[in-house]
Amino acid sequence: MITSPDCRPACAAGEFNPLPSSTSPSACQACLAGTFNPATAQSACQDCDAGTFANTTGLLGCYDCPIGTFNPSLAQD
Repeated sequence: MITSPDCRPACAAGEFNPLPSSTSPSACQACLAGTFNPATAQSACQDCDAGTFANTTGLLGCYDCPIGTFNPSLAQD
C-alpha cells in the first residue's frame, strides 16, 4: 500500500479529526453529545438543531424531541 505523509486519516461518520496535520488514525475523535457528523473525513462535528438532541457521543444525526416536547437550544444533549 502506498501512503503519503500529506494524507490524513479518513475518520468515520460520527467522528472528526481536529488535527489538520495528523496522519494517525488515533487522531479521530467521536463527536460530543449535542453534536453529530453524517459524513466521513471531517474536521469538525455539527451542532444539533433546535427541536433535536444528541444524548450520546459518535452520532451520525440528532434525534427529534418526543411528541409534546421541544428543545429551543442548539447543541443539546
